Amino acid sequence: MEEQNDELRVEGVEVSDVGALRRAVRVTLSAAALAAETEARLRRLAKTAKLPGFRPGKAPAAMLKRQYGASLRAEALESLAQRRMVEALGDGRIRGSVHVYPPELQPAEGGTLELRFEVERMPEVTPTGYLGLRLEIKPVTIAEDALEKRLAGLQEEHAHMVPVEGRTTVEAGDVVTLSYRGEGSEAAEKIGQDDAQIDLADAELLRPFAEGIVGATVGEEKVFSMTFPEDFRESSLAGEPVDVRVTVHKIERKVVPDLDDAFAVDTGIASSLEELKASLQAQLDDAASAERRKRAQARALELVLDAHPVELPEGYVSAEAAREFDGLREQLKRYEMTFEQVGLDAKQQYTRIMTELQRGMRQSLVLSAIARKEGLEASDADIDAQVEREAARHNMPVAMLKARMDQETRARYAYEARMSRVLDFVVDGATIVEVADAAEPEGADSPSEG
Repeated sequence: MEEQNDELRVEGVEVSDVGALRRAVRVTLSAAALAAETEARLRRLAKTAKLPGFRPGKAPAAMLKRQYGASLRAEALESLAQRRMVEALGDGRIRGSVHVYPPELQPAEGGTLELRFEVERMPEVTPTGYLGLRLEIKPVTIAEDALEKRLAGLQEEHAHMVPVEGRTTVEAGDVVTLSYRGEGSEAAEKIGQDDAQIDLADAELLRPFAEGIVGATVGEEKVFSMTFPEDFRESSLAGEPVDVRVTVHKIERKVVPDLDDAFAVDTGIASSLEELKASLQAQLDDAASAERRKRAQARALELVLDAHPVELPEGYVSAEAAREFDGLREQLKRYEMTFEQVGLDAKQQYTRIMTELQRGMRQSLVLSAIARKEGLEASDADIDAQVEREAARHNMPVAMLKARMDQETRARYAYEARMSRVLDFVVDGATIVEVADAAEPEGADSPSEG
């Protein structure tokens, strides 16, 4: 945000406060300037104008003025107003404004006109009370069976399939390769897949679908009926009955490796089972420490924001929220969809955007103020760490993300790294206390779940 400098004043511009963040601007459009602009346009027109009885460029100025004077004056007024508005926005008293309200032309004394508009600026934040905080967070614990779940997950990852021998009928828990199609409605007919491998024991598989496949015979068609759950992600199928036609091509069973030293070697993580367990336990401990830090940062952010009530520029916030909302709506239009068709309420989406925008702006203003006061900047190492976090979040190689980065993207990562440094600074100077009934920070995850 540019600093205001009252010394840099533009002639004919008056500025007055109409609120903490809002200023009214009155810009004089002198009659002489308007006349000169109109006359200049008349001279340019005279060089090429064609009137009956006169050669191009030879028509009398008085005749041209009678015929085109009104339109030339309107064009001159619009041009002069635009130019004067640009000049006015360079006035030190309003320089750095973030939002400009639509201008109006009003008559003024002495036959002149005034261009009147209002501007908004960002608030100035004086940071205080962010050192020596007491951060109460919910205890971070590692479940007793967390290590066993990690080991079981690794076993699942290294499982392999073997053909089922001695039977051709599907049973619960099998892994089947099949083709299926929905029937009974236009929406149902859009679902289907050929040669799909499906684990009937998968907890995320729709139970009515899994149960319908049981009893099917390899090479033969089976048709069964099922009803989609009311909360199914595809709204056109939610709660709808459908017939499913399946043909099973192959039945297999999953073979999970034993927990032994050979398995540990196969994972590529360790050379023995005990070493593997120690490595996974260290990962759980690291995840718990990271979660503890995350909760402390979330609590620190809440306390810092609560200590700095910040008034935001209403016009700017509304304009930004409208821009984001329109962008979301246009994105849906590209897929020929509406908010209702994807199960979203338009008013709720706008409210969500507005709320997130307001919180994000307050966070940016307060943390940036602390960064300036404490001289905190993001180093190249900080930015690289932020890039690595983004790459991990998007499951993308770091090198690929860096290759796609443009200047704007790098600037965003630098900003995020700087904000992270501020929170680290606040947390490092705080006392962290684990309290059972502490409020759960928004977005906190338990490391024992993975």
